[in-house]
Amino acid sequence: MNEITESILSRRSVRKYKSEQVPQETLQDVIKAGIYAPNGGNMQQWHFTAIQNAEILKELNELIKKAFAMSEDSPNPFIKSGIPYAKSEQFCFYYGAPSLVLISSDKANPNAMADCACAAENVQLAAYAEGLGSVFVNQPTWFDDNPDVRALLTRIGVPENYHVGASVALGYTEVRPAQAARKEDVVNYVK
Repeated sequence: MNEITESILSRRSVRKYKSEQVPQETLQDVIKAGIYAPNGGNMQQWHFTAIQNAEILKELNELIKKAFAMSEDSPNPFIKSGIPYAKSEQFCFYYGAPSLVLISSDKANPNAMADCACAAENVQLAAYAEGLGSVFVNQPTWFDDNPDVRALLTRIGVPENYHVGASVALGYTEVRPAQAARKEDVVNYVK
């Protein structure tokens, strides 16, 4: 098995991080991998916002927590199931990671979600190769149209006409998760 495939099979979503910050050079290398992700028509209509400021992360967490509280009627089952956790004192959508990368794309881009997801996967694989843990988080995507969340996103440099399509929390792993079982009967080979 080659090194890339081995990395894909051994990477895990990390939800417990050390407080040590990701060095700037490492973060830049990880984001560069995201910039080199496949994207529709090679339009490269994305924007990366790397947050390492603890106060900004806490502020975003509080705004997302409030957005959850206003979403009791949401048809999104993930938002509905997250509301009880968002009400708790322990709520932290980015799991206490010291870095968060928001990947956004022009709202008019019909490939925005796929482009951002491909970039996020590259970011996660590059993070793993650099000895970092990561986890894909959806809450900035779900709530980036909330007026208070949107105001903060704009203030930190997410272009106003861009939608957050993917977010990745990054940091040094405190606890490495065990491997979850994978469904093996999900493939058809047509010859």
